[in-house]
Amino acid sequence: MKIFLADLVHTWPKGGIWTIPLGVGYVASYLLKNFKEKGIDCEVKIFKDPNKIIKSIRKDNPDVIGLSYYVWNENINKLIFDIAKKNNKNVLNVGGGPHFTNLNANEKGAKKFFLKQNSCDAYVVNQGEKGFLNLIEKFFSLYKNTKKLKQLTIPGSLINNLENNTVNLKNCEEKFHIGENIGALDDLNKIPSPYLSGLLDEFFEGPFIPILETNRSCPYRCTFCAWGIGTQKLLRFDENRVLEEIDYINSKCKKASTLFIADANFGILERD
Repeated sequence: MKIFLADLVHTWPKGGIWTIPLGVGYVASYLLKNFKEKGIDCEVKIFKDPNKIIKSIRKDNPDVIGLSYYVWNENINKLIFDIAKKNNKNVLNVGGGPHFTNLNANEKGAKKFFLKQNSCDAYVVNQGEKGFLNLIEKFFSLYKNTKKLKQLTIPGSLINNLENNTVNLKNCEEKFHIGENIGALDDLNKIPSPYLSGLLDEFFEGPFIPILETNRSCPYRCTFCAWGIGTQKLLRFDENRVLEEIDYINSKCKKASTLFIADANFGILERD
Protein backbone atom coordinates (compact mmCIF):
# COMPACT_ATOMS: atom_id res chain seq x y z
CA MET A 1 0.00 0.00 0.00
CA LYS A 2 1.29 3.45 -0.94
CA ILE A 3 0.37 6.35 1.36
CA PHE A 4 1.12 10.07 1.07
CA LEU A 5 0.87 12.25 4.20
CA ALA A 6 1.25 16.02 4.16
CA ASP A 7 1.14 19.16 6.25
CA LEU A 8 0.96 21.65 3.39
CA VAL A 9 1.98 25.30 3.37
CA HIS A 10 1.73 28.20 0.92
CA THR A 11 5.03 28.45 -0.94
CA TRP A 12 4.25 31.43 -3.19
CA PRO A 13 5.42 34.09 -0.63
CA LYS A 14 8.93 32.57 -0.88
CA GLY A 15 9.27 32.93 2.87
CA GLY A 16 7.62 32.36 6.20
CA ILE A 17 8.05 30.13 9.20
CA TRP A 18 7.71 26.55 8.08
CA THR A 19 8.13 23.72 10.56
CA ILE A 20 9.18 20.12 10.04
CA PRO A 21 5.91 18.10 9.69
CA LEU A 22 6.15 16.32 13.04
CA GLY A 23 2.38 15.70 13.35
CA VAL A 24 2.05 13.60 10.19
CA GLY A 25 5.41 12.08 11.08
CA TYR A 26 3.84 10.65 14.25
CA VAL A 27 0.89 9.30 12.23
CA ALA A 28 3.29 7.70 9.74
CA SER A 29 5.58 6.08 12.32
CA TYR A 30 2.66 4.67 14.33
CA LEU A 31 1.06 3.21 11.19
CA LEU A 32 4.31 1.71 9.90
CA LYS A 33 5.04 0.09 13.26
CA ASN A 34 1.62 -1.56 13.47
CA PHE A 35 1.56 -2.64 9.82
CA LYS A 36 5.03 -4.17 10.17
CA GLU A 37 3.87 -6.19 13.19
CA LYS A 38 0.95 -7.50 11.10
CA GLY A 39 3.06 -8.23 8.03
CA ILE A 40 1.37 -5.62 5.85
CA ASP A 41 3.60 -4.04 3.21
CA CYS A 42 3.32 -0.25 3.33
CA GLU A 43 5.24 2.71 1.93
CA VAL A 44 4.73 6.23 3.33
CA LYS A 45 5.95 9.52 1.86
CA ILE A 46 5.70 12.82 3.74
CA PHE A 47 5.26 16.24 2.11
CA LYS A 48 5.21 19.92 2.97
CA ASP A 49 5.31 21.51 -0.50
CA PRO A 50 2.05 21.37 -2.55
CA ASN A 51 3.95 21.33 -5.86
CA LYS A 52 5.94 18.26 -4.83
CA ILE A 53 2.90 16.26 -3.75
CA ILE A 54 1.04 17.14 -6.98
CA LYS A 55 3.94 15.82 -9.06
CA SER A 56 4.17 12.68 -6.95
CA ILE A 57 0.40 12.03 -7.15
CA ARG A 58 0.54 12.10 -10.94
CA LYS A 59 3.70 10.00 -11.07
CA ASP A 60 3.24 7.44 -8.29
CA ASN A 61 -0.57 7.11 -7.99
CA PRO A 62 -0.90 6.56 -4.20
CA ASP A 63 -3.66 4.46 -2.62
CA VAL A 64 -4.21 6.92 0.26
CA ILE A 65 -3.59 10.65 0.73
CA GLY A 66 -3.80 12.13 4.23
CA LEU A 67 -3.71 15.91 4.74
CA SER A 68 -3.59 17.99 7.93
CA TYR A 69 -6.30 20.67 7.95
CA TYR A 70 -5.83 24.16 9.37
CA VAL A 71 -7.57 27.43 8.55
CA TRP A 72 -4.64 28.55 6.40
CA ASN A 73 -4.43 25.51 4.11
CA GLU A 74 -8.05 24.43 3.51
CA ASN A 75 -8.00 25.69 -0.09
CA ILE A 76 -4.66 23.99 -0.82
CA ASN A 77 -6.00 20.72 0.59
CA LYS A 78 -9.15 20.95 -1.52
CA LEU A 79 -7.03 21.49 -4.62
CA ILE A 80 -4.83 18.49 -3.82
CA PHE A 81 -7.80 16.22 -3.13
CA ASP A 82 -9.54 17.35 -6.33
CA ILE A 83 -6.41 16.64 -8.37
CA ALA A 84 -6.03 13.25 -6.69
CA LYS A 85 -9.60 12.23 -7.59
CA LYS A 86 -9.11 13.30 -11.21
CA ASN A 87 -5.93 11.27 -11.32
CA ASN A 88 -7.48 8.19 -9.66
CA LYS A 89 -11.14 8.09 -8.60
CA ASN A 90 -10.39 5.15 -6.27
CA VAL A 91 -7.84 7.00 -4.13
CA LEU A 92 -8.84 7.39 -0.48
CA ASN A 93 -8.59 11.06 0.57
CA VAL A 94 -8.34 11.52 4.34
CA GLY A 95 -8.34 14.76 6.35
CA GLY A 96 -7.15 15.25 9.91
CA GLY A 97 -6.19 17.92 12.40
CA PRO A 98 -7.94 20.30 14.82
CA HIS A 99 -10.76 21.27 12.44
CA PHE A 100 -12.90 18.63 14.18
CA THR A 101 -13.07 17.77 17.88
CA ASN A 102 -15.64 15.97 20.03
CA LEU A 103 -17.64 19.21 20.02
CA ASN A 104 -18.42 19.35 16.28
CA ALA A 105 -17.87 15.78 15.10
CA ASN A 106 -21.55 15.30 14.31
CA GLU A 107 -23.91 15.41 11.32
CA LYS A 108 -24.13 19.19 11.38
CA GLY A 109 -20.35 19.61 11.47
CA ALA A 110 -19.80 16.92 8.83
CA LYS A 111 -22.34 18.49 6.47
CA LYS A 112 -20.77 21.93 6.76
CA PHE A 113 -17.29 20.54 6.07
CA PHE A 114 -17.93 17.94 3.37
CA LEU A 115 -20.20 20.16 1.28
CA LYS A 116 -17.14 22.39 0.79
CA GLN A 117 -14.49 19.67 0.81
CA ASN A 118 -16.42 17.17 -1.29
CA SER A 119 -13.33 15.30 -2.52
CA CYS A 120 -12.40 14.42 1.07
CA ASP A 121 -13.65 10.88 1.75
CA ALA A 122 -12.97 10.68 5.49
CA TYR A 123 -11.80 12.81 8.39
CA VAL A 124 -9.96 11.46 11.44
CA VAL A 125 -11.15 13.16 14.63
CA ASN A 126 -8.90 14.27 17.52
CA GLN A 127 -5.43 12.71 17.76
CA GLY A 128 -4.56 11.12 14.45
CA GLU A 129 -2.48 8.06 15.27
CA LYS A 130 -5.18 5.62 16.45
CA GLY A 131 -7.94 6.88 14.19
CA PHE A 132 -5.86 6.85 11.00
CA LEU A 133 -4.53 3.36 11.72
CA ASN A 134 -8.07 2.11 12.34
CA LEU A 135 -9.31 3.66 9.10
CA ILE A 136 -6.48 2.34 6.93
CA GLU A 137 -6.71 -1.15 8.42
CA LYS A 138 -10.37 -1.22 7.40
CA PHE A 139 -9.47 0.09 3.94
CA PHE A 140 -6.87 -2.66 3.55
CA SER A 141 -9.35 -5.34 4.67
CA LEU A 142 -11.70 -4.14 1.90
CA TYR A 143 -8.92 -4.65 -0.67
CA LYS A 144 -8.52 -0.87 -0.99
CA ASN A 145 -12.09 -0.38 -2.21
CA THR A 146 -12.92 3.26 -1.47
CA LYS A 147 -16.55 2.93 -2.53
CA LYS A 148 -17.20 0.12 -0.02
CA LEU A 149 -15.38 1.95 2.77
CA LYS A 150 -17.50 5.07 2.27
CA GLN A 151 -20.62 3.04 3.04
CA LEU A 152 -19.40 2.19 6.54
CA THR A 153 -19.39 3.86 9.94
CA ILE A 154 -15.83 3.67 11.26
CA PRO A 155 -14.88 4.51 14.88
CA GLY A 156 -12.67 7.57 15.15
CA SER A 157 -13.63 8.98 11.74
CA LEU A 158 -16.26 10.94 9.85
CA ILE A 159 -17.11 9.36 6.49
CA ASN A 160 -18.37 11.25 3.43
CA ASN A 161 -20.55 9.10 1.14
CA LEU A 162 -21.88 11.74 -1.25
CA GLU A 163 -22.01 9.88 -4.57
CA ASN A 164 -19.82 11.29 -7.34
CA ASN A 165 -19.30 14.46 -5.31
CA THR A 166 -22.87 15.58 -6.04
CA VAL A 167 -25.17 17.03 -3.41
CA ASN A 168 -28.83 16.44 -2.65
CA LEU A 169 -29.57 18.84 0.18
CA LYS A 170 -32.77 16.99 1.09
CA ASN A 171 -31.04 13.83 2.22
CA CYS A 172 -27.32 14.63 2.36
CA GLU A 173 -27.24 14.05 6.14
CA GLU A 174 -27.87 10.39 5.42
CA LYS A 175 -24.61 10.26 3.49
CA PHE A 176 -22.39 11.18 6.44
CA HIS A 177 -21.38 8.41 8.82
CA ILE A 178 -20.28 9.55 12.27
CA GLY A 179 -17.91 7.11 13.97
CA GLU A 180 -17.84 6.81 17.76
CA ASN A 181 -15.03 8.43 19.72
CA ILE A 182 -12.14 6.00 20.21
CA GLY A 183 -10.24 8.16 22.70
CA ALA A 184 -6.59 9.09 22.81
CA LEU A 185 -3.52 6.90 23.18
CA ASP A 186 -2.82 5.80 26.74
CA ASP A 187 0.95 5.76 26.21
CA LEU A 188 2.73 8.20 23.88
CA ASN A 189 5.77 5.94 23.76
CA LYS A 190 3.78 3.53 21.59
CA ILE A 191 4.53 6.02 18.80
CA PRO A 192 8.05 5.43 17.45
CA SER A 193 10.05 8.64 17.07
CA PRO A 194 9.82 9.88 13.46
CA TYR A 195 13.08 11.71 14.04
CA LEU A 196 15.09 8.75 15.31
CA SER A 197 13.68 6.47 12.60
CA GLY A 198 14.83 8.87 9.87
CA LEU A 199 11.34 9.60 8.53
CA LEU A 200 11.90 13.36 8.69
CA ASP A 201 15.53 13.51 7.54
CA GLU A 202 14.83 15.18 4.18
CA PHE A 203 13.31 18.21 5.87
CA PHE A 204 16.59 19.07 7.57
CA GLU A 205 17.86 19.94 4.08
CA GLY A 206 15.19 22.59 3.54
CA PRO A 207 14.10 25.84 5.22
CA PHE A 208 12.21 24.04 7.99
CA ILE A 209 12.40 24.67 11.72
CA PRO A 210 12.50 21.53 13.90
CA ILE A 211 9.62 21.08 16.32
CA LEU A 212 9.66 18.89 19.42
CA GLU A 213 6.84 17.45 21.52
CA THR A 214 7.79 16.24 25.02
CA ASN A 215 4.27 15.85 26.41
CA ARG A 216 0.72 15.98 25.09
CA SER A 217 -2.66 17.33 26.21
CA CYS A 218 -3.40 19.88 28.87
CA PRO A 219 -5.03 19.63 32.32
CA TYR A 220 -6.95 22.87 31.70
CA ARG A 221 -10.00 23.43 29.50
CA CYS A 222 -9.78 27.05 28.40
CA THR A 223 -12.74 28.18 26.29
CA PHE A 224 -10.56 29.61 23.52
CA CYS A 225 -8.34 26.53 23.17
CA ALA A 226 -8.92 23.03 21.75
CA TRP A 227 -5.67 21.55 23.03
CA GLY A 228 -7.09 19.34 25.77
CA ILE A 229 -10.30 18.26 24.00
CA GLY A 230 -10.52 14.52 23.46
CA THR A 231 -7.86 13.63 26.02
CA GLN A 232 -8.12 12.45 29.59
CA LYS A 233 -4.79 13.40 31.15
CA LEU A 234 -1.37 14.86 30.46
CA LEU A 235 0.94 12.24 28.96
CA ARG A 236 4.67 12.47 28.43
CA PHE A 237 7.24 10.98 26.11
CA ASP A 238 10.06 9.12 27.85
CA GLU A 239 12.76 11.56 28.95
CA ASN A 240 15.64 9.60 27.42
CA ARG A 241 13.80 9.53 24.09
CA VAL A 242 13.35 13.32 24.19
CA LEU A 243 17.04 13.82 24.93
CA GLU A 244 17.99 11.49 22.07
CA GLU A 245 15.74 13.47 19.75
CA ILE A 246 17.39 16.74 20.80
CA ASP A 247 20.82 15.26 20.07
CA TYR A 248 19.59 13.89 16.73
CA ILE A 249 18.08 17.24 15.69
CA ASN A 250 21.31 18.98 16.67
CA SER A 251 23.38 16.60 14.55
CA LYS A 252 21.12 16.92 11.48
CA CYS A 253 19.95 20.52 11.50
CA LYS A 254 22.28 22.87 9.61
CA LYS A 255 19.89 25.56 8.36
CA ALA A 256 17.86 26.54 11.43
CA SER A 257 18.91 28.09 14.74
CA THR A 258 15.52 27.74 16.43
CA LEU A 259 13.75 24.80 18.07
CA PHE A 260 10.00 24.96 18.65
CA ILE A 261 8.54 23.18 21.68
CA ALA A 262 5.05 21.90 20.83
CA ASP A 263 3.89 21.26 24.40
CA ALA A 264 0.71 23.01 25.51
CA ASN A 265 2.37 24.01 28.77
CA PHE A 266 6.13 23.65 28.65
CA GLY A 267 7.23 24.13 32.23
CA ILE A 268 4.29 22.34 33.84
CA LEU A 269 6.50 19.32 34.66
CA GLU A 270 9.54 19.45 36.93
CA ARG A 271 11.71 17.88 34.23
CA ASP A 272 11.02 20.77 31.85
